Amino acid sequence: MERVKIRTMDLKQISRNIFKKKSMDDLLNTSKRSELKKTLNVFDLIIIGIGAVVGTGIFTIIGTAITGSAESA
Repeated sequence: MERVKIRTMDLKQISRNIFKKKSMDDLLNTSKRSELKKTLNVFDLIIIGIGAVVGTGIFTIIGTAITGSAESA
C-alpha cells in the first residue's frame, strides 16, 4: 500500500480554508444580491418519490419485525 505524504504547505492551506472568515460588509452584500433558484425538475421529483417509498418500506419492515418478535417472547 502506498502512503500519501502530506506536505506542511498543504496542511497550512487546508487550515486557512477551514478557518476562513468574512467581514460583515461582505456577508451583508452577498445576502442582498444572491438568491437561490426555487425549481425542481422531473428527475428531482422522481428521486424524492423513490426515496419516500424506500424510506417508508424500511420503517414498515422494521415495525413488522419488532411486533413479530414481541409476540413470540
